[in-house]
Amino acid sequence: LGADHPTVARADYNIAIVYVDQGDYTRAKPLLERSLDASRRSMGADNKLAAHILTALAAIARHEHRLPEAIDLSKQALAMTEKLFGPEHADLISPLTTLGDVLLDANDPRAALEPLQRAMRLQGDGGEPGARAITLFAHARASWLTNRDREQALQHVREARDLIAPLETSDE
Repeated sequence: LGADHPTVARADYNIAIVYVDQGDYTRAKPLLERSLDASRRSMGADNKLAAHILTALAAIARHEHRLPEAIDLSKQALAMTEKLFGPEHADLISPLTTLGDVLLDANDPRAALEPLQRAMRLQGDGGEPGARAITLFAHARASWLTNRDREQALQHVREARDLIAPLETSDE
């Protein structure tokens, strides 16, 4: 297939995400960078896989406390996803939530509210429970830190807790 084949780029991405989920960013980052380069060469500069990779790289930069880089990568992923799918597509949820999380870590909860509110609106009441819980927790944190509706923030925390409780017991 060759190193630039889209299937190879997706395989590298999938392996890297396993490493990200395990917190092994040292192994994940080079795979993501290689996958990003290959996806851009084989599928063009702006493609769905590249947007997912940028979001993953932003999450790694966030966890490594490289917040300016994480903000930049998050914004790139969001802009690319919006360009590919428009402003109301479900694929925006992950880059919006990542951007909100990064802005919270950068002590800018006011700026974090907008992407997190968009992500929640796009998720509606459905979607993957773990992803929705992450967005709810982040939005609750931003609301609390900005002295917005603290009762709603507590309600979001309770809703997120209820979403993840069955997930935690299913692993036992």
